Formats: sequence, C-alpha cells, structure tokens
Amino acid sequence: MGCKETPQIPEKPLLAEPLKDRKLSEVKLKELEEIPQDVSYFLRLKDRFSSFESEKKRFESLYFKAWNLTEDELNKFNLSWAFDAYKEGESYAENYALYTQKFFDEMRDESNLAAYASLNKKAVVTAHADMRVFPTERALLKDPNRAGEGFPFDYLQNSTISANEPVLVTHYSKSKEWVYIVSSFALGWVRSDQVAFVEDSHAKKWQEAKQVKIVKENQALHDANGRFLMNTRIGMNLPLIKEKQNSYIVLVTERDNRSVARYSSVEISKDIGRVEFLEFNKENITMIFAEVTQSIYGWGGIYGQRDCSSTLRDIFAPFGIWLPRNSYDQAQVGNKVDVAKLDEKEKEAFILKDAVAFETLLYKNGHIGLYVGEYNGRAIMFHNTWGIKTKRDGQESRIVVGKGVFTTLQFGSEIDAYKKEDDFLKNIESINTLGR
Repeated sequence: MGCKETPQIPEKPLLAEPLKDRKLSEVKLKELEEIPQDVSYFLRLKDRFSSFESEKKRFESLYFKAWNLTEDELNKFNLSWAFDAYKEGESYAENYALYTQKFFDEMRDESNLAAYASLNKKAVVTAHADMRVFPTERALLKDPNRAGEGFPFDYLQNSTISANEPVLVTHYSKSKEWVYIVSSFALGWVRSDQVAFVEDSHAKKWQEAKQVKIVKENQALHDANGRFLMNTRIGMNLPLIKEKQNSYIVLVTERDNRSVARYSSVEISKDIGRVEFLEFNKENITMIFAEVTQSIYGWGGIYGQRDCSSTLRDIFAPFGIWLPRNSYDQAQVGNKVDVAKLDEKEKEAFILKDAVAFETLLYKNGHIGLYVGEYNGRAIMFHNTWGIKTKRDGQESRIVVGKGVFTTLQFGSEIDAYKKEDDFLKNIESINTLGR
C-alpha cells in the first residue's frame, strides 16, 4: 500500500493581498509558536470520554440515507437556488472576467431541471469527486478585489464525496456529461463517468453487510491484478466480504461501459480499516487527527483537501459520530447552548466551565471549530482555517494560514491590524456538545 505525498505547508503564514503596511509581510503569529500544535498535549489533560453508543446506532442508517429517500423528501430539494444566488454583473470567472447572462442561461439549459427525479437510480461514486452547484468544472468567484474572495473561493464547489459512497442519481444534464446526485450529506453535480448504477438487490445486500471503516488516509487500493482502483480516505466505508487474521477482504466498485457497477474484492490490512467503530479515546483520537490533518485548507473540499466543517466531519466519522456537512448544521447537533448575547469575557468563562474537551463544537457564522481544553487559562480550539482577517486605513486583507491549527478564540489579536469586529470570540453564536 502506498501513500500520496503530503502537501508541503509553508513554515510561516503567507500574506495574501498585502496591506499598504508591508511590515505585515513578515508577520509571525505568536500563538502558533507558543501554543502546542500537537493534539496529544491537550488529550493528556482529558480523563473522561463519552462512549457515543446511541450515535453509533444511527450512523449506518444515515450513511445509506440516499438509497432510502422517499418521494416527499426528494420533492423538498430546490435545484434552482443558485440561479437566484449568483448573477450577471457580480460573478467572476477563473480569469477574473465577469460572467455574462449567457453563462447562466447555458447552465440552466444544461441543468435540465425539468428532468429532476425522472431517473432516481441507486448508484455509487467510483472516484473521489467534486460535487458542483452547476454542471461545470468552471469556477464562479465573487469580487476578487475584495479580501477573502477570489482564489480559492469557488462558489460552485459544493462539497466532495469519497469513492464507493452510496448516492441517488436523480437525472442527467442535457448533454449527459453530468449527473445530479443526492448523497447522505449534500447534493450536487458530478461527472457522469464518476458514478456507477447499483441494482436494488445489490444495494440491499450492501446495506446488510458489515462495513469496514477506513482509519488511514491516502492508502492505494489495488485489485487482484495489481491495478490501481482508488485511494482511501477517512470517512470512507467499504462492505466486508471476508475477515482474515490480519486483513479484510472488502468490496470496491468500478464503472463498466454501461455505467453499471462492477465489483472487485480487495484485501486491506487491519491497520487501514476496522469493522467496529473506534473507541473514543486518546490513542484513537491521536491517530485520526494525524490522518485528517494531512489535508491543508480546501474550500468545499476543493483539490482533495478539507475545509473547517469537512475536517470535523471526518474526524468524528470513524467513531460512529455522524455530523452534517456544513458548519451551521453541525452547530445544531447534540446539546446546543446559545451564547450570542454574552460579552466576550462571559463567553470564554462559560466555555471553560461548560464545554467538554474534544466533544464540544464552537460556532460562529461561517466557521466552526472543536474545543480541546485550555492553555494558560484561555479556551483553545482546533480548527481548519483559511486565515486571519486584518484591516488598516479601511483596507482589508488576510494573513493566510491555510491549515488546521490549535489557537485561542482570538487568533491573531496581537497584530496591530487585527480586525476586531470579526473576532471569533466576539462573534461566537453557540456551543454544542455532541452525544448529549
């Protein structure tokens, strides 16, 4: 089994869209030097772990949700929302030129909206795939002259989905280059050559089989002839065919020339997957953090990376804890407490008193992190973040971090140009503890 090379992360944060004050181009972020950037440091202070047994019982039914949707559930989805959200004159292409109405007309025509729910066939994704808002690989950016916009914030990137995952194909695009899929956690367009249809009888057996939960990232899977099939990814599940002493034989799908699933049996080490959900403990949390944090920041999972919410979703999946895909929905899971009306000192005091390390999520509009404990009397969270907002003389910019980090809730506040009004602690809306 081989690993893909881990992306190289700059030792020092980069400055995107530099401010007039060039001193910030040499910025050093104090917290990244002083706060331990090691999950084991914060785990050593935790002595009690929840079992999440009730969560584990729900996980597999949610995982296969797309194969069991009712007609009423399908009718609730709105495929045309993006045509209201993104418009001519305010949407930019990847070359930073404004899109004209022609682009949106072409996308509406290609989307073939009248055919929605005309197919409704069970399928699986056969490669790690981007789920797109429109049936195109082109980017749609907001004003690239604004800080925090332009690359890499492609608003047509809805999410990514792992290979071998169950989906429902509702219909084809007009050209049949794309299919619209409903997964267990998101909806969107994927290329039609990235899905394979599954017969109802096979889907039934698939759901009844034990599922091997992947616990190692970027391990190459090969068929019996040594041909590459796919790479593993945390959060992936593979149906169990047979268990051996040191390995599992699992089912992996491909797409034949009729777009139908073709099955291969693959032998994987027990170091790569587990039949039972992991016990939520120090050793296993450390292991999963090491795997998931191989990813750098990727808006909507673009380029095979992870954003703030997909990072948390994949961290918890091997433990049988199901999280929705976006940060707002994740903030509704478990026991939620609204803290929006508290001042900053009250918020942090409340978090230090009531939040549970590694089990409580911290949410503000557009961003979410995991509370991991305290350091020098400050609440610390782990979060995958694009960067720190700064502002000087009315000009905004970003100090790009672009990876998962352990920080206070006022990350970067020592910087002169720190944009106080966007401070995470100031804007935190709620905390929610999982499994409660």
